Amino acid sequence: MKRIAIVATLLAVTGEAAAQEAVEYGPPAPKPRTQRSWDVLAGGVQRGDLAHATFGFSRLQLAYHRALTEDLTVGGSVAFDYAHWAPADSFGSAFTVGAPVRWSAYQRDRLSIGLYGEPALYLGFSQPRFSQFIAGLGLHVGGNAGWRLYEWLQVGAGLDVPLLFGLPTNGRDAFVAMPVLIGPTAELYLGDDWALTGEAKIGPHVVSDDFFGTRFGLRLVAGIARRFP
Repeated sequence: MKRIAIVATLLAVTGEAAAQEAVEYGPPAPKPRTQRSWDVLAGGVQRGDLAHATFGFSRLQLAYHRALTEDLTVGGSVAFDYAHWAPADSFGSAFTVGAPVRWSAYQRDRLSIGLYGEPALYLGFSQPRFSQFIAGLGLHVGGNAGWRLYEWLQVGAGLDVPLLFGLPTNGRDAFVAMPVLIGPTAELYLGDDWALTGEAKIGPHVVSDDFFGTRFGLRLVAGIARRFP
């Protein structure tokens, strides 16, 4: 009986040592997959520069965003605008040069919330009801919230208020245009560094002078983005 007990003890000790050795020297466990840390419309920055080209109603724009921290980007933009988000104003022509700022206000798990602002110089030519030059200052402010539905798809919604302070050269007094546009957004990720974006927002388009008043406002744009980590 003593021999049996000794043999059983030796087997138990040997098995425990082998198990410990397997745990210590076995292949490492795979790391869990994580969600992408960047996005375009909802402000997920994470130290990556970003180029974003958009087109649709009522603007064609190219912007570059330089990451200063994990939560903040600043950049530059150029755009051609043909209605300032008001279908009734189609088709004029204006050029803008801006300095967009993006701030990641909240990012946890699948939820991302971003705020942004873009002061800009506005140069309007051949407006539909006034054949004149309009100089102006723009201040586009807003924000979006996005939910990572899948690793390759984010959906959300947001608010845009693209203010314009206009100074016509003749035939019209100075005015303020203030569209208030609300609606859904989406981003489709193509690999690790490319994304397609889309926005569809509507709301009142308020103009301060008596020529226009309040009209229907529309922002319907698609885009493609490239991240530079």
